[in-house]
Amino acid sequence: MRIGSRKGMTILLAAVLLTAGLLAVPSFAVYAAPDDGGRVPYHYSFDKLHTGACSDTRISVLRNLELEMGQPIEAAGWVATDEGISDYLYMWVPSGGGVAGEWEQVTTLQILPRPDLAPAGIAYPSGHSTAGFNFTIEPPEELPEGYYDIYIRALDGMGTPCDLAAILNLRYGKPDEITEAARRISFPRILREGETSLFGGASVTEEAIILPPDGGVRLGTLNLAGMEGVRIQYEVTDLTAAGKTPVLGLKSAGIYSYGKGDEGYNTTHSLAFTPIHTDRTEVFLDLTSCDDYGEVWLTGHLNGELRITEVEFIQNGYGTDRVAARIHFSEALTPYFNGSSHTELKGFTDPVLGDVLRLEVREETNDPYVFFNAGGLLKEHDILLDANEYKYMVLLYRSYADNPTDRMQLYLCSGTITGATEECNHGVTLQRDGKWHYLLIDLTQRANWGGIIHGWRFDYLGNSLPGQGVDIASVQFFRTLKAANAAARQDPAKATPFKAGDTPVIRDMCEEEGKEDDGALTIDPADTYEITEAPTEPPIEPPTEPDTDPTDGTTPDPDESAADTVTDPDTEPPRKGCRSALTSPATLLALCLFAPLFHKRKKSTV
Repeated sequence: MRIGSRKGMTILLAAVLLTAGLLAVPSFAVYAAPDDGGRVPYHYSFDKLHTGACSDTRISVLRNLELEMGQPIEAAGWVATDEGISDYLYMWVPSGGGVAGEWEQVTTLQILPRPDLAPAGIAYPSGHSTAGFNFTIEPPEELPEGYYDIYIRALDGMGTPCDLAAILNLRYGKPDEITEAARRISFPRILREGETSLFGGASVTEEAIILPPDGGVRLGTLNLAGMEGVRIQYEVTDLTAAGKTPVLGLKSAGIYSYGKGDEGYNTTHSLAFTPIHTDRTEVFLDLTSCDDYGEVWLTGHLNGELRITEVEFIQNGYGTDRVAARIHFSEALTPYFNGSSHTELKGFTDPVLGDVLRLEVREETNDPYVFFNAGGLLKEHDILLDANEYKYMVLLYRSYADNPTDRMQLYLCSGTITGATEECNHGVTLQRDGKWHYLLIDLTQRANWGGIIHGWRFDYLGNSLPGQGVDIASVQFFRTLKAANAAARQDPAKATPFKAGDTPVIRDMCEEEGKEDDGALTIDPADTYEITEAPTEPPIEPPTEPDTDPTDGTTPDPDESAADTVTDPDTEPPRKGCRSALTSPATLLALCLFAPLFHKRKKSTV
């Protein structure tokens, strides 16, 4: 219903200056709401107005709020006049001097008696019977995203307006998409926040973030303690120009990129970062060691422009990529293998998975094996894995149809067990079809799988001939069956190919204490994709096993893990993700003429 008309008289909206040291209020062109004539004395109080409260005898001005698309503005409180209150009106106007609409009647409205006002000494007791109110203001249908001013007034019993509040420069549009599992950053929201969320020439559209070599974009205020990591998808034409390896990461403050001279990466305010490649379209940053709450900026140090098409934060317990370590096997890892029996290590490039490693029988034997010093490799990357915590392994392998057996034995060494013995023997079944498969290895029932992980021996075939063998692409460690199952059910053909020179261990990329030196981090082998030397500590030498086939004529190991398809047990409780809160960078201000009140918007917590 439309009420009233446009007339020349205006409402004076006071500009209140904040004292030095407080957040400055940006200046905006303010549309003055039409006046239908007349004024009556009144008192009022908004106990709730969108996100705050205010009260006075004059109009209140609220600035720089944010409203999600389709969300109504809720209001509650009281207005007291001699003639009582008969109705409430609102007007929605584009910010910056937009064309005024007409006053709309609030349709979702309750007018209530407030007998408590008289004992409190509130004036105009004759109007207390209609002083209370609860109402909502719905955004106009098909209202586009943008900035708006909203004016609110009451009508007394004689129809005379009482102008109560103006919400100025309200950001209206789509919020971040938040589910139990993830939070997807809304680019239109960043676009609405404007230049304050950009630096170094960065820009944003409704579809993408455009990141120049040393630019940055504020993603919002996030609780990283509730996040396992962030998945970033990007498009790039060329990042191969001369210079440092390009990186992408998160920082807790703007103006800082990862570029600084030739000494290394500038890690000032860094939360997490990772190298990126021209031939890939996605990176994943592990945030499990980050417990920051506050502003989060996306930045990097690039050799060209990067177009980022998706930024998705994974909530705790939902990251299928969340692993303590993912080890990629290639010819570069041969220094970490020892104790070989009748085995040759061969690196080759697979058309699907890139560079992988083959364990191949060198001469006819009944027991080919080789020991993998996983502990030495992980220690080179500052990782110590506790087998008490990581009970699930996922192996990506390929076994050929002409192999003599589908059984493989793993002699697992952790804690006090440093060499291959029968007590740490764990048997698994391989699919002999020449295709890549994920194999989930459940070690929850092995009492001796505990302490720091040292490595394991691959007894990959029994009686075998030269040229037979098993290809190994990767192994991952998980804390939960749910996460391990999710990884084991993936399509190997969709795995990111591994190429020579890539860092062989995917690990937590959060800054580690002691590595920062005056804001610069020296480039280490992990950043330049080079393995410079073998482990410095002596390799684990397993005892010599007799030349017998452990699989011939034996009963399958009762601890054997099922290949490929693993069902979640009913007893496995899902881990709930923590829902982080993204608050507007602006602060809620209730500014009243002659008696300004300041209300700082409270940050939500998890």
